[in-house]
Amino acid sequence: MLQEDLPRAESILAEALDKGSASNRAAAHFTLGVLRQMQNRLPEAQKEFETAVSLDPSNARAPTASRRNPLVPG
Repeated sequence: MLQEDLPRAESILAEALDKGSASNRAAAHFTLGVLRQMQNRLPEAQKEFETAVSLDPSNARAPTASRRNPLVPG
C-alpha cells in the first residue's frame, strides 16, 4: 500500500519545497530523503539530508538519517 502512495507523497513534498519557511522546506527535504532511502536511491537521499541541514542546521534528524545511509563514510 505504501508503494501506491509514493507518487502522491512525492507530489506533496515537491509542493512543500516550492513554498514555506526554511524550516518547512528543510522538513520536506528530510522526508524526501527518507523516501529516497526507502526506494534505495541512496545518493539522492544523501543530497536531500544535506539540503535539509543546510536549510535548518538545528534539524538533528537529518545527520542521524544520513549516518544510516551506507554511502556516507563513518
